Amino acid sequence: MFEYLVLNEHQAFSWNREIRVEMDGDKVRFRRRGNEYGFPRDVVLEGVYSGDSSAFLKKLEAFNVPLWSEQYTEPVIDGYGWSLRYKEVGEPCRKITGANGGPENYYEFVDLLCSISGTRKAG
Repeated sequence: MFEYLVLNEHQAFSWNREIRVEMDGDKVRFRRRGNEYGFPRDVVLEGVYSGDSSAFLKKLEAFNVPLWSEQYTEPVIDGYGWSLRYKEVGEPCRKITGANGGPENYYEFVDLLCSISGTRKAG
């Protein structure tokens, strides 16, 4: 069962963001911070997900994050990097990183995380 995750993304000299999602009983809490596309300065969005928490958790589980490799890299030099700390109840926290690459469904995963704060991934 999912306990929490923290995703950090950055584009060299351009933008960065951190998305934290955690369980609080049967509620999903989020905190999104960064100076990403469309936000001229550091912005913090936080609260409780207003949608169907069980539907969100099913979508999250479908990404099979516990099966992701520890590292993803692509031989491209555009300065995009990310790291993910992913914790399930009773399991150690997994640390996963990427540089210009990720698992096949990485961008859909990011879009899901962005959607719970009422916004979508830009770019």
